[in-house]
Amino acid sequence: MRRTAMTTIARATVQHEDERVRVTRWDFQPQESTGRHVHAYDYFVVPVNDGQTDVITPDGTVTSSQLRAGESYARPAGGEHEVVNTGASALAFVEIELK
Repeated sequence: MRRTAMTTIARATVQHEDERVRVTRWDFQPQESTGRHVHAYDYFVVPVNDGQTDVITPDGTVTSSQLRAGESYARPAGGEHEVVNTGASALAFVEIELK
């Protein structure tokens, strides 16, 4: 399934950054997106609340996910994608990048 990119960008708030780590909180309204990006660092995501997302890769592949508050996951550096809040309510997660 192919999907076009969203045009409304979610709010990213850097909460902490030093030479080892960057912590960013992402706040999305329904249908808001991170915009397409590449992860330069290994990272963890910790959902603040439950929600649904679609992750869209450059080739248009869409992977849907159900996020659960407090259930973190990790990914390696190098991933290129866009994340869209496909749920009916606001979504927030904290991203922790390991430099």
